[in-house]
Amino acid sequence: MVDAAAQLFRARPDVESVGVDEVAALAGVSTATLYRYFPSKAALIDAAAAHAGVEPSAWEAPDRRTQILRAALTLIPERGLRSLTMEQIAEAAGVSPAAIYWHFTSKDDLVIAVAEYCSPVPVVRRALARGAVGDPYDDLREFARQMLEHAPGRFEVMVACVADSWSSPRVATHVMRTVALPVWGEVRAYFAAQTRAGRFRKAHFLPRMMALAGPIMTYLMARRALSGVAMAADADDVAAGALDLAGAAPAGGAGPFGAMLAMIATAGDDDADSGELTPEDLVETHIRTFLAGHATPAYLAELAARTAKQGDIT
Repeated sequence: MVDAAAQLFRARPDVESVGVDEVAALAGVSTATLYRYFPSKAALIDAAAAHAGVEPSAWEAPDRRTQILRAALTLIPERGLRSLTMEQIAEAAGVSPAAIYWHFTSKDDLVIAVAEYCSPVPVVRRALARGAVGDPYDDLREFARQMLEHAPGRFEVMVACVADSWSSPRVATHVMRTVALPVWGEVRAYFAAQTRAGRFRKAHFLPRMMALAGPIMTYLMARRALSGVAMAADADDVAAGALDLAGAAPAGGAGPFGAMLAMIATAGDDDADSGELTPEDLVETHIRTFLAGHATPAYLAELAARTAKQGDIT
């Protein structure tokens, strides 16, 4: 079977054009027998490449796996895990359902791969990497900024994976174990380090975590909810510059998030200091509010003195 696969893979530049039945027929075995030894096309490619002494990437179809992942990334929030089918993903990706099964043995495997792509764990680790030697004001602003930059298209996938846990317990468990818990662990370690350094007051982790993450999640959910409002807006609103449906980057941000900010900014807030609301304004307000409730008086005094000095310089 490995010989037959290697022969066919060498003969064709696109392995997607090689069918399981062709490999089985050339090897003189049934398709069921081939699947008993090789549960996926990836496994067959790996074995044939090792036998032929080449890298498996030499026989991988370029960008086909990425096409599938991107299609699933778009459809998961729209359809939900329970309703989404491999046939729908295949149609959106422009491939056959069989092509998906070459790369992913099941829908759960495909969704888990998408969730791993969407994971914010590397973002959180980078933002909070300095630990006790970092400055909370700088680190947490970077944390919030990076989460907002990373989230578009990804946050909704993570929500769907957890929200549909009853229909796919394996996916939900994987997301909790490899995404949610590691994120909480990184933030917990940062809080503990800053508490030992004397910049944070002692407090229970859960309410402190929710105080930091809750507003960010609210921003993201509002962007998702209001994107539908933006797409249904009057052409007059677009012409007046209140919305940016084309996805260009206005001062308030890009795409639906920018549309949300534009709608808020044009709502006529008499108490606002300025008429322009940007993602940076949201991050700044959120982090200063968080620190006001959780930092020590000594650190807050240091931050106030630093801010005043910067103001004098500018």
